[in-house]
Amino acid sequence: MALYWIEDDVVAWAPAKYMKEEDTPEGKMHTLVRLDGKKRVVADKVLKTLETVEQFELDNIIPNLIDLESFSEGIILHQCGERYKKEKIYTFVGTILVAVNPFKRLDIYNDEVIAHYKAAAKTSETPEPHVFSISSAALENLVNDQESQSVLISGESGAGKTETTKKILEYLAAVAGKDTRRTSSVNVADQILRSNPVLESFGNAKTGRNKNSSRFGKWMELNFTTGGRIKGCRIVNYLLEKSRLCFQLKNERNYHVFYMMITDEDTKAKYKLADASMYNYLNQSGCEVVEGRDDNEEFIDMMQAFNDLEFAADHQDNIFRTLTGILNLGNVSFEDNPDKEDTMRVANISYLQSACDFLGIPADEVGTALCFKRMETRDGVIQIPLDNTKCKDQRDALGKEIYFQMFNSLVRKVNDTIFKGEGDPGKNGDPLTCGVLDIYGFELFEINSFEQLCINWCNEKLQYFFNSVIFQGEMAMYESEGISCDKIVFADNLPCLELIEKKTTGLMSMLDEELVVPNGSDEKYCQKCHNAHKNHKYYSADRKNKNDFIISHFAGPVIYRTDNFMEKNKDQLAEVLCGCLENSKNKFIKDIFDFAKAESTAPGGGSPSKGGSKKMTVSKKFKNNLDQLMESLSSTTPHFIRCVKSNSKQKPLEFESPLCLRQLKYAGLFEAIRIRKSGYAYRFNLEHFVRKYYLCCSAGAGLDEKAYAEAIMKEMQNKSNGEITDDDWAVGKTKMFIKSRAPRMAIEDIRNQALAKWVIKIQSFFRMGLCKMRVWADKWAAMRKQKEELAKKRVEMEKKKAIMEERKRAKEARQMEEKKRQEEERLRIEAIKEEEMKKKKLELQAITVVQGVCRLYHAKRIAKKMKMIKLLGTAMTQRDSKLLEVAIKQATTSQNGQRSLATADRKIKSLCERARSVLGELYEEQDVKGELLLAIESHDLPELERCLEIAKARNMMNEPEAVHAKSMLDELRKSWGAKERLEMLTFMGNINAVLENADELKAAIDNARDFNVGVDDIAKAERYYDKVKKLIPIRNKMRVAVEIASRKMILECIDERKEFCKFHGDDFCKEEHSAMVNMLRMFSYERQLRGGDQIEAPPLTAEPEGGVAEDHGFDDCRLPTWAFVQFKTISDAEDDKAKEYETLKLEKRLDGDFEKMNEVRRVFKWVVNFATWRHPDHEAQIEKKYGDRSGDNENLVAGNSKHRTTLKKTPEKKKGKKEELKSGSSQRDRSKLKSSIPKQRLNTKKTSSGYGNGKTKIVGQQKTPKSDQKLKEMMKEYSAFYDTHRIPLDWCP
Repeated sequence: MALYWIEDDVVAWAPAKYMKEEDTPEGKMHTLVRLDGKKRVVADKVLKTLETVEQFELDNIIPNLIDLESFSEGIILHQCGERYKKEKIYTFVGTILVAVNPFKRLDIYNDEVIAHYKAAAKTSETPEPHVFSISSAALENLVNDQESQSVLISGESGAGKTETTKKILEYLAAVAGKDTRRTSSVNVADQILRSNPVLESFGNAKTGRNKNSSRFGKWMELNFTTGGRIKGCRIVNYLLEKSRLCFQLKNERNYHVFYMMITDEDTKAKYKLADASMYNYLNQSGCEVVEGRDDNEEFIDMMQAFNDLEFAADHQDNIFRTLTGILNLGNVSFEDNPDKEDTMRVANISYLQSACDFLGIPADEVGTALCFKRMETRDGVIQIPLDNTKCKDQRDALGKEIYFQMFNSLVRKVNDTIFKGEGDPGKNGDPLTCGVLDIYGFELFEINSFEQLCINWCNEKLQYFFNSVIFQGEMAMYESEGISCDKIVFADNLPCLELIEKKTTGLMSMLDEELVVPNGSDEKYCQKCHNAHKNHKYYSADRKNKNDFIISHFAGPVIYRTDNFMEKNKDQLAEVLCGCLENSKNKFIKDIFDFAKAESTAPGGGSPSKGGSKKMTVSKKFKNNLDQLMESLSSTTPHFIRCVKSNSKQKPLEFESPLCLRQLKYAGLFEAIRIRKSGYAYRFNLEHFVRKYYLCCSAGAGLDEKAYAEAIMKEMQNKSNGEITDDDWAVGKTKMFIKSRAPRMAIEDIRNQALAKWVIKIQSFFRMGLCKMRVWADKWAAMRKQKEELAKKRVEMEKKKAIMEERKRAKEARQMEEKKRQEEERLRIEAIKEEEMKKKKLELQAITVVQGVCRLYHAKRIAKKMKMIKLLGTAMTQRDSKLLEVAIKQATTSQNGQRSLATADRKIKSLCERARSVLGELYEEQDVKGELLLAIESHDLPELERCLEIAKARNMMNEPEAVHAKSMLDELRKSWGAKERLEMLTFMGNINAVLENADELKAAIDNARDFNVGVDDIAKAERYYDKVKKLIPIRNKMRVAVEIASRKMILECIDERKEFCKFHGDDFCKEEHSAMVNMLRMFSYERQLRGGDQIEAPPLTAEPEGGVAEDHGFDDCRLPTWAFVQFKTISDAEDDKAKEYETLKLEKRLDGDFEKMNEVRRVFKWVVNFATWRHPDHEAQIEKKYGDRSGDNENLVAGNSKHRTTLKKTPEKKKGKKEELKSGSSQRDRSKLKSSIPKQRLNTKKTSSGYGNGKTKIVGQQKTPKSDQKLKEMMKEYSAFYDTHRIPLDWCP
């Protein structure tokens, strides 16, 4: 009894048995019982609408659902579910493959499975449903037919489209990717596979339905050679979901790449990234981690894929800089501008600045563009302030556009790597390709917007292509087989497509028109759609919301909300922001937006980046892409894969029937089955049909397959009692066609009856055989026994013969073995001897070789040692630090496991130690040179002296740095000494000492000028010197008066000094005053010496100018002439004997009176030393020589050349006459000027070491000048003479 399919909320369709019928006031009611025991009561009219199913159809799970007897929703869903439970996730519906996502890894994609399907494609074997069977079929068709192929993969999010695409590419790469003729080391097929990690990272994201959902569509066009080898690939991407960048629903994520780059610590540190929770674009949904997905491992895989696809390091860096800039841009927020009412400004400028730095665009211009809308009017450009919401929209539009263009550039870069040229020309001259389309499935959400309309528009387009292919395929097959068939009617969705895309009246055209209409809005657009399509079969207005409309798609009705339709269709970015991006300092950003600009200006191009009336809208661009895709698909032989999501919880091997049924409907499978059923539903290969049903035909010998099959069908038709008619079957060129299930069941019954007849015949034949065997059993037993005995005797004879032959063979074998053993022994002994000879020969050769190697090694070692000794000696002789370092390193470094030369040789070790010492000295000398240079630069006197002391201790005084430092030190010392000398001479405090050192002060001033002493110090000293010059003539007159022994001048000077002391104190020229007083006392004592004989005046000490000295004699009663002559003779004696002789003569004259002799000697000394200038007319001579110049002190001193002093030229008087200083002392007695310096003097000469600590050394008191010493001796002699002659103490001249 047939079962009925009844609807159920849990399993969608459940089989139920018919139990009973009851009459009720409402009419006949029928009770149905499900297999699980649940009952359902249905009305009579409902029962008539229910689909039926046989139990054997439920029990028989088949791989191709087209072989089912019935094609109800229940049986198809039941077959898919039962196969899924057995982990058979693939099912054929004709040539269409249904893939149900298992949400677990299955071991059905290994190399063995690939090899199995590759082999099956070469035979007529029908393989088990698998994605590899589609891949192998496409590849075989491409090679055999030389026509391009395509594989269309569709399904909703989470159905497994991306994984299915990967498996197709894996099969093609494994089977057609290895070309032994290629000389390149790069495997293009592997590169095509490696493009998936990159595109998935940037184009996939976690959604509520799928953990790895593709948010873009892609068409991968693989180029092939005529031999079926992959030549390259080109990828075209469609409709990236840009809105996901700025907004995600709860438990969803942004694109994977953002989370992947944050998990890598190096990348996070390099681009100063924070955690995902810190970014507005990543923390909206509360989902940062995906269960079962390791973002760090995915990041590593993506980076490896970058390298495999030949992404340069700077390209990768620019990509991550762009991503970082987008994240920072998303954190930009806005606030009211307190400086300008009703305007907004950026609240957190740091995020904007960081984003613009990464993107290479000016932050100030971007900030203004985000807060103001620029509008051009007749009066010029005006800035319209935006509110907070629109500012955020501008920010998000900027981020979306940057990400969109970056994604497009990624696809272009991948294409540059994997595209190796067009495929070889096929049968029709076009390049051979195999395209794989991974596109969005039909979408139906609670709120459906512009994105869903575009996606469902794409699915309508693909469904139309699918229907056309299925219908045309059916009709083409009938035509090729020569079968006439009634016109097949299929559900044509062309009116629905025209509703969306038709020019002028289509929904998309009206939306584009609304953009250019003044004051256009979403509400007006929706109302225009209601008015234009109110009578359309596939369009209706939503009664609940006036801004919604409903489209009846092939998969069911969908309500679309028109809010933001216009904005999303424009996808407009402000021109200012576009200009910033096109002029970015970041070359990567500039290049991708320049490309977008060039693409927009190309014929038929368009860019969603810029505003303006000529801008191509999203709908127009998408329509162009769809048209190009349909054109590509139309030129290929298509293969369809419908992916089905098994459950909404994404749990392994759980089958939700209602969900799967809805997806099967959306996939158009039931329509495909209906098209198949409307023609000849069952097809058999003629060879297979004849082989299966030839038992049903009695006359078929000598006929070909087609005639034989036709004869079989006619004979079965005659036996069917009218169940099979001429319209129920047809014979084609290669296939047998049966229209429905009833004739097929009839021919199966006829075949079963024919089989039964043949079974009876076979059974009767075997029964006859069994009877014959029983009759002949005894005869056969006797014959068997006789045969066995004969066989036994024959066996025994053969055994004896075998034994004899075995013995003979054994003996011969033993003899042969003995001979063989002896021969082997002989050969062994000879081999041993020969081996020993070879061994000895080899030992001798080895010894020779070893000796040679040792000698060579020793010679090389010695040569190396000598070379090292020479190198060390040269380095120490030249004192080259670099050469020393190299030599020490070579001597102390071990090579090839050998000891170093310094370790192996004592001499080299000693030289190394000396070299290290020399190297240390060189380093120290370099340090000293460095310190000298620093001291020279800083002009530091103590530091120069310290460094030179060290250099002298190290014998470095001849080095250029030391010579320079020494020269600078001398200059610094001279300058300092000159300054200190000038200060010392200027600040003595004693007027007599200053006068005494006047010439020294003048020399010190000149010396200070030579050594660059300060101008102020020199000017101060010169002012002091000018004051001193006024006092010098007065002092010089006193000294001249004493020198020329003028009593008159002495008395004048004493009076003048008295007047001067009233103003300058009693210490002024005190010594000169004392000398003058003593001179007057001498004058009085000379008068006492007068009397007696005239004596001869002693000769003068120096001859006066102009001739011989005059003889000025005078009488002296105390010293007779003879006594003076005798003493003169004694003093002039040439030797000691003469002196002794003359002295004896004087003693005899004085009668040996020694006291008298000593007195006379003292008088002689006085006369010689102190009275030589005295003369009776001395004053007259002075007056005669100098005239009356008592008041002219300057001329008086100048007249006496003996007292003239020449001063050095001053800088101010270089060209004038020399200035003379009448100081009263001669040039040769200048050293006596220092006598007035009290107690200590300055010494600017070098110390014993040559260089001290930079301070002037103080030495002891200077020796008494000659003039002072002479004066002291004179006073001493005078005092002694005065005491001897008892001059009255109260005497005064």
